[in-house]
Amino acid sequence: MPLGEDRERTLTELMAYHQVSTIEEVHNLHLDAPFEFCRKALNSKIRRYHSTIYDLSAQKLGVDAFDLIFVGDVLLHTFSPLRALVSIAPLCRGTLIISSDLANEGYGQPIMRYIGGEERSRDNRSWWIPNRSCLEKMLKRLGFKNVAVVGHHTGVRKPEGYVYDRTIIHATK
Repeated sequence: MPLGEDRERTLTELMAYHQVSTIEEVHNLHLDAPFEFCRKALNSKIRRYHSTIYDLSAQKLGVDAFDLIFVGDVLLHTFSPLRALVSIAPLCRGTLIISSDLANEGYGQPIMRYIGGEERSRDNRSWWIPNRSCLEKMLKRLGFKNVAVVGHHTGVRKPEGYVYDRTIIHATK
């Protein structure tokens, strides 16, 4: 999230959306509470580490690598998607799963389109959207030999009712 007015307006909107008055309450309702709910409901031993994607490392996490890494819909929300992938690639010894919106342009050429705008807009947390070729080439450059689209996920973002479609990609070394 950028600094300055963009950051302040985004946090204010999140506080209004969650009907709370502090950033700590937003953090809990937006991030911690859903994680804890799922962890307890599944009786999971999973541990949570707070970090930016750029700062993830085997040393910080206390492990060599993971059999499965699920990135979800994270890359379009990073300022530097390639740098984010550079951070997580060494942590993956098995399958990397990415669920992402992909641009339908480029005609086979690798393209990443900037969608952040020149000023703040309604979607103030998305920055880049790659096409399939771009994402595949980045993953292969980082050592993933097999990159394949394995499906799609369609859902509805509430409360707006916006229907989204995400491409599901598996990458293995």
